[in-house]
Amino acid sequence: MSELSEAGLRITGATGLVYVEVADWDDSRIRAYICEDVGAVDLLDSQGNSLVSPDRLSITPFEVELKRSQDSLFLLSERKVWTGKNFCE
Repeated sequence: MSELSEAGLRITGATGLVYVEVADWDDSRIRAYICEDVGAVDLLDSQGNSLVSPDRLSITPFEVELKRSQDSLFLLSERKVWTGKNFCE
């Protein structure tokens, strides 16, 4: 983020998950399909102008894996853009 700040850029907004489906799980990991919505996120230059393409897809499908940590929390270990049929549509 400091590189963005040094370049006079800033990010506004937040991402959100609009769909989550657990594909499989066991005691040590969870694999799921998610749809991440970045429609409310904007990248602004130092003048406040948006640098985001109007053609940007706002919702992207991902396959994710979470692994259990030593603290028994599940932490994101892998996140890949889904290249099959888009399940977010």
